[in-house]
Amino acid sequence: MNSLYKTELTEATFQENSTRREVIRDVAKLALAIGSLAVAPSTHASFTDTALFCNNFEPVDSNTPDLPLAATLGADPQVSVVASGLTVPWDVAFLPAGDALFTERSGRVRYISASGQLQAAPVLEISALVGQRESGLLGMAADPDFLNHPYIYVYYTESVEQMRLIRYRWDAATRTLVQPQSLVNGIRGGEYHNSGRMRFGPDSNMYLATGDSTKKWQAQRVSSPNGKILLFTPAQYRGATTMTNFNVYARGLRNPQGMDWHPQTGLMVSVDHGPTSCSDGQSENDELNIITSGGNYGWPVVSGPRHRRYISPALLFRVVIAPGDVTFVRNTASAWFGDAIIANLRGQQLRRVRLSSTGTPVLHEKLLVETYGRLRTVVNAPDGSLWVLTSNEDGRNPSPPPGGDRILRIQLP
Repeated sequence: MNSLYKTELTEATFQENSTRREVIRDVAKLALAIGSLAVAPSTHASFTDTALFCNNFEPVDSNTPDLPLAATLGADPQVSVVASGLTVPWDVAFLPAGDALFTERSGRVRYISASGQLQAAPVLEISALVGQRESGLLGMAADPDFLNHPYIYVYYTESVEQMRLIRYRWDAATRTLVQPQSLVNGIRGGEYHNSGRMRFGPDSNMYLATGDSTKKWQAQRVSSPNGKILLFTPAQYRGATTMTNFNVYARGLRNPQGMDWHPQTGLMVSVDHGPTSCSDGQSENDELNIITSGGNYGWPVVSGPRHRRYISPALLFRVVIAPGDVTFVRNTASAWFGDAIIANLRGQQLRRVRLSSTGTPVLHEKLLVETYGRLRTVVNAPDGSLWVLTSNEDGRNPSPPPGGDRILRIQLP
């Protein structure tokens, strides 16, 4: 067995090996530049005592295929614009009448009527938040039994150390969110890796994805709610208690920004941002994971195609795409029914992935490549289309398209 797999990374050795990883990174860059030095896995493994994040120390470039199924270029669907002139929209929730609410990272919740008219005035403005880097007003979801419980749940960065999950009541007559109730205290915030995606499962439980807030080992600590997928029961998310203890559904995640359940098999998936520089990993290993109760996905112990005693990704994106969200197509009349659609930020595209009943990718396509810029969120709309939120005003797109961010409507084939 290669010595790379003999010893597992521990928190104590992580800091000790950070400097060694930096040395290896610089040597590898020099080797690639002068073309006269090759570093074999067995060589660098002896330097780090297997404390590398990635299973393979191979250069990753634009031609490196995803595993286990490389993406092909698909036929682009028809696209129209629902709303424009927006500022970093992050999440969207549909109401029973077909109207919708969406968040902007600056702290505003805004309203779009069922006919597609954007209301100029926000329905809620949250001023007591930190809006730096990746922080701000993030996830939002509508109660699964909205007619009886007209609640909207929002997740935001209150401070660099604190995330908040707040429940509001929707007042349809005034189109405002009222009666705030704090639900969660104790999730660490930060400028980066806050996640914040909320979704309700087929079991009516709320699932909340949290990032590691750049404190990597929180993802493995059972006592920490960060780097996890947390589960809240209806009694908890509709209750009047601020929770400080959490039911951890899955752990070992870095910054999981999307999750959904297959409409036929019930298979739960999530996308996670892999390490994107040699300072905390050797290649850009973004992931599509099959999520199971109690599952451990290995971060920061491992990253890459083989996670050993942890759960390996169903699909590994070797070249960074920065997946912002994933949803399964629920339109039964569509040829894409049951396919997973992944919004990509840095990749500036959608990915369409078809999974077998056991979670093996059998189709993998690229769509809308570099057409609309950074794509943050993808959700099923009541009319059978998909809505996609762009994120070109977040400071990460050096050449953002004119007209601000947009909500796009994808007409499914």
